[in-house]
Amino acid sequence: MRSRACLSDLRAGLLAVALLIPALAGAGGVAVTPVNVSVMGGESRSFTARFSNADGSPVAGAPVSWANDVCGTFPNSASTAVGTTDASGVSSIRFTAAPSADVTCWLTATVGETTVQFDVVTYRLDQVSIAVVSGVNFDPQGSMTFQVSVQLGAEPLPEVEITSRLLPGTAPAPVSFLPGAASTGQGGRASFVLQPPMRVTGEYNVEFAFRGITRQVKMQRGPEYATLSRTITAQSADGGTRTLTVSSVSSPGCGFGGGSAILDPAVTEFRPELAPAKGLVYTEGLLSIRTENCYGPVPTTFTLTTPRPVPSGSMFWMLSATKDKPLPHWHAVPVVVAGNTATFTLTDGVNDGDLVTDGAVTAFGGFAVAPPWYFELQDLWWGGLGENGWGVSIVQHQEKLFAVIFAYDGNGMPTWYVMSAGQWNAARTVFTGALYSPRGAPYTAYDASRLDIGPSVGTLTLTFTDATHATLDYVINGMAGRKQITRTIFGPSLANTRPVVGDMWWGGSQQNGWGIAIIQQFGTLFAAWFTYNEKGEPTWFVMPAGSWTATDTFEGRIYRTSSSRWLAMAYNTSSFRVADVGTFRVRFTTTDTAVFEWTIDGRSGTLPLARQQF
Repeated sequence: MRSRACLSDLRAGLLAVALLIPALAGAGGVAVTPVNVSVMGGESRSFTARFSNADGSPVAGAPVSWANDVCGTFPNSASTAVGTTDASGVSSIRFTAAPSADVTCWLTATVGETTVQFDVVTYRLDQVSIAVVSGVNFDPQGSMTFQVSVQLGAEPLPEVEITSRLLPGTAPAPVSFLPGAASTGQGGRASFVLQPPMRVTGEYNVEFAFRGITRQVKMQRGPEYATLSRTITAQSADGGTRTLTVSSVSSPGCGFGGGSAILDPAVTEFRPELAPAKGLVYTEGLLSIRTENCYGPVPTTFTLTTPRPVPSGSMFWMLSATKDKPLPHWHAVPVVVAGNTATFTLTDGVNDGDLVTDGAVTAFGGFAVAPPWYFELQDLWWGGLGENGWGVSIVQHQEKLFAVIFAYDGNGMPTWYVMSAGQWNAARTVFTGALYSPRGAPYTAYDASRLDIGPSVGTLTLTFTDATHATLDYVINGMAGRKQITRTIFGPSLANTRPVVGDMWWGGSQQNGWGIAIIQQFGTLFAAWFTYNEKGEPTWFVMPAGSWTATDTFEGRIYRTSSSRWLAMAYNTSSFRVADVGTFRVRFTTTDTAVFEWTIDGRSGTLPLARQQF
């Protein structure tokens, strides 16, 4: 078995395909205090969340479950606690970081199926240091800008206060040096600006401090200061000129540094694993970008002007790591096309090439129009709330798709159909392959020798209209049908501090025939186990909600579902039922291996897992 899957709605408004469990009171939740915070080991900090109903009214008097990722305690000296929302739907709690600290973890507040998550960095003073990023930069007005952080290794501490002062020996006196104290905020950086007298030579000695830790910086400035270019140009193949400009409303001195250029893709070499996906045509060359003095949080804007109209639908395809995927990969950045210009934005330390907040916005990529499969199609797909209870897991390895329809048989019991291979059409918008409905030994005593893949039961055709919408056409056992499907969102868009484990996992060739699909959105996991019941018929269990109980361990509840017949008839979501049948735990022992422990209906087992290649 080679697939992967997800499901839906054990978290109100989040779970989407197979499991809509009615939401409790909380239809929405927001953090009142900052989401990203730092707490020193042994010290306490308050966290506050607000919950509201679907109509916007507060959820008053509701129980609130507070929990943290075993990095500290609440007033009851435990890692979990219970509170109550007030008349405004607000609940607060004090959290004390473990004295050992040096842990990045989460803290959550949950009402019903709605969860508000905070990311917490715990630290000790002997673990941190002050960094002045890029030292000093000169903007066109001649001021000196300092970006200062408190570093726990490579990670800047958010929401801590840094103070500044001038040291003896500074001359002549600056016009200003502000502020005297600043918070590092959500991005982990505090900004300080020193304004010397215009075009006067001077030496400036400054000191930054955090809880007794200090960092001194000495800079000299002559009457002249450098400015950076805001434009780079290159000749087009037809003799015209391409121009790339950069601008930042918050950083007047933002400009291109050394190494920025418009390159010819025909003579640009790549390592095999980083080569652009085949089929993309970079009509306006490749851009190698490095800017200086382009600080966030305001995005830096790049505009390419060409001798001809930019093709409609162009996107900037960029090679870099992203916050949810730590290894370099090609991904699309939205572009605004207007005639002969194409504009996109990048924010320092948020979505630029190095993900470091240092005032240098970097990027490497090019403009191209791509078919939908160049986007990552791997995800949980479903037919919307009106079709809740069934879904399609799509796993993507480069251009290869592996899809599983998990739905219900004529008796309303869970079953699945798998498409392990297929072909794209010439336009790369339609993927078609054969469907199978295997038979195998029961999951309670699995025997791979009893696997019977059987003949194909039909075909599956997926037509992608864009990166988030598709049409599903099937023929199964002579019965045809069509469904409109879309992605579901179940994971909050937070920087991923967890291992990247989303993939199809199986027990190896000795356990061939079953698999566990783990879908990952940022740090949130959603898993489905495709296996066989006591009669040897395909069945599935879903693990739609869980938590990280250690840096390598994810665990939660297992559910079995039933619903109305799915093939060749109108699906009746009112027949959808969910039963809590046990627990699961997945321990990721290496990047490519894991151990799956399960308990269902009072019976337990342990299975080795490895990523499935296809």
